[in-house]
Amino acid sequence: MTPIDKFLPFIVPYADSVPDHVAKQATIKAANKFCTQTLIWQEEFPVVVAHPSDYIRAPIPDWASIVKYMYVSYNGLKLNSTTRDAVLSANSIDAGLLEGTPQVYYQASEDSIRLIPYPEEHGKVRMVIALAPSLRSDKVPSILFDRYFEAITNGALADIKQIQGQSYSDPQAAIIYKELFAQGVREAKNEAVRTLGRNAGRVNFQRIL
Repeated sequence: MTPIDKFLPFIVPYADSVPDHVAKQATIKAANKFCTQTLIWQEEFPVVVAHPSDYIRAPIPDWASIVKYMYVSYNGLKLNSTTRDAVLSANSIDAGLLEGTPQVYYQASEDSIRLIPYPEEHGKVRMVIALAPSLRSDKVPSILFDRYFEAITNGALADIKQIQGQSYSDPQAAIIYKELFAQGVREAKNEAVRTLGRNAGRVNFQRIL
């Protein structure tokens, strides 16, 4: 983990008189956006106990938020992803009454999933989840500073310079920094394809913590 403060010496000098709290918020926004678009931060949770007829919550860090469930299995059986609406429309009976060996899952809330059919007994769920630092966080996974430092600082400066009516406002520079950030996102995706054989639209497991 790397504190947001570590980015500031590379951001504040390029934004005239920007307050530290504004720079910090812009940095965490850039980090959140970068992780959301690249799926670069992924964590594996190999043993999460599934209780009968209960929602399943991943023990993610309290400073992170879930972007996407990349992989879910129940007792070794890979489950397919679906939606709550699809479950409700596909069954003539209440999905809550379906019990048995789970075949699919849907995201029930920001931090939980539901297995369908509901498991009748305790089981083991393995999950790989793409995460992003929450907008309230004061730290980010270290890989963002160690490998994607330029993209994050460019994203932060784009956000700072598009703020209107301040000494550091600069709409034209904001456009340039925004494109540099987008370029960093593209390069991170391309790197994943080259080095790990990932599909451009799907970034597989990479442990960060």
